Amino acid sequence: ICAKNNFELSDWGSWVDFSDFLSRLPVDRSDDHSELLSDAKVHEFSSGDWRYYAIVTAVRRAGDLSPAERERDVIVRILYNQRQSEIIRRYEDSIYRAAVAAKRVVINVD
Repeated sequence: ICAKNNFELSDWGSWVDFSDFLSRLPVDRSDDHSELLSDAKVHEFSSGDWRYYAIVTAVRRAGDLSPAERERDVIVRILYNQRQSEIIRRYEDSIYRAAVAAKRVVINVD
């Protein structure tokens, strides 16, 4: 329907913060908009000649576990950093062992 009538359709297709969601709607952000989260029905908003329709299909409340697909980038970054640290540690260790084997390193013990 949107493509046929040249309407803009924003389908995030993934999790989004409620504040980001509200920023796309013509609403006063200081008002309580918890009714948007209570049911999965279409809500209508208007601003001048513009009409906005929104539906929230799933909600995660504060304190709930974050969905894995939302945290994927963070998890990938953590694993990448851990792997990078391990590679650097192994490289430093191999340089040290090679220097000891070539007797280019002297260890002084008091």
